[in-house]
Amino acid sequence: TVVDANNSGNLTGLVVRLIRQVGIERVLFGSDTAVGDNLRPREAWAAFRRLPLREDEFFQIARQTAPYLR
Repeated sequence: TVVDANNSGNLTGLVVRLIRQVGIERVLFGSDTAVGDNLRPREAWAAFRRLPLREDEFFQIARQTAPYLR
């Protein structure tokens, strides 16, 4: 997991910069298997939504599909 509820401000800023650097259109949201200490998908999305991205960026990421699934 890269983004979770306990991310520091420095890590959060770095993640946002890297997302924008590689391009929003190349980012897919995903979560780990929901076992042990891993966040459940709903919790993982809630943690991801805490990033300081714009609503249009979240919307685009949420709608992305891996090319091999199209």
